[in-house]
Amino acid sequence: MRMRQPKTGNRIRLTGICHPEVLGTFAVIRGFADLRDLAAISVPFTMSPPDAHGRVQGHQREIDEVHAEDIQRYFENSSTRFIPEVILSLRMEHEARYDDRGAFLTFLGKYKGISLGRRRSELHQIYIDRSELPAIREDALIRRIDGNHRLALAENLAPDETLPSKYIAPFCMILLGPEDDHPEDDYAESVIFHTVNSTAMPLDSEHALSLILGQNSRFSGSAQQEFEQSPELYMTRRLRDKLNGLPTRLRNRLGDKPLTLLSQTAKSLLELQPGLRDSRQKLVLQRHLFIGHRVCKSSTGRR
Repeated sequence: MRMRQPKTGNRIRLTGICHPEVLGTFAVIRGFADLRDLAAISVPFTMSPPDAHGRVQGHQREIDEVHAEDIQRYFENSSTRFIPEVILSLRMEHEARYDDRGAFLTFLGKYKGISLGRRRSELHQIYIDRSELPAIREDALIRRIDGNHRLALAENLAPDETLPSKYIAPFCMILLGPEDDHPEDDYAESVIFHTVNSTAMPLDSEHALSLILGQNSRFSGSAQQEFEQSPELYMTRRLRDKLNGLPTRLRNRLGDKPLTLLSQTAKSLLELQPGLRDSRQKLVLQRHLFIGHRVCKSSTGRR
């Protein structure tokens, strides 16, 4: 089935499966939508500085522009795109409807250009009027809980007429009450953000780098493709290949996490000269691999 590009009509439509008590707590609609649409309808609710009593509003961190650009590059150039679902919250009054036997049917609601209802069977829909998007964003009616960096530059993603489904991704919309009438839901957003971002066990960087750099090169694409997807990973691989030619006693001086050190070196060099991200040839011609080699030696105590 061919999936369509984001609609350019008067409304954006999100469709998904709804459950009124996920884990006995929240009403949720889960589905698939174009990342550009999800970005257009939502905003981050950035955390404010603590007041005199230590209280804050909002929950999102400030955007890391380099990270957001890396994600945009990944979406546009990677041949193996995959991401976890984007988690949003919808802040508007809504009403649950049940059948004669007490079984849940749907949620209904309409506010400032946002309409919530049931389409057919188990499918539920959220309609957003494009003409109301400025007000919807200004009032932060749809907030980003997880996936802010994935959506930060999503509206700028280059269209691909050969692959209409290129930016289709999973989303989760948590239905909460309006902010003025349900201040406890502000706390719920913060708890969900904290849970998603702090309870998962972080993947050790050495493990992650060993995993991706240790794959069969037949499936990793060309050097240019890897550079377009991630200049940092491309440079890390080049540094690793160079250092693999050193005697064992010298390689051992990199410690028990050599790939992590090489990755940190690559990141530092690219931060010092961001223009190197624009051209693989420029990176190679500037001989930064040699400089990275020297940085690695310095960081391990060699003079």
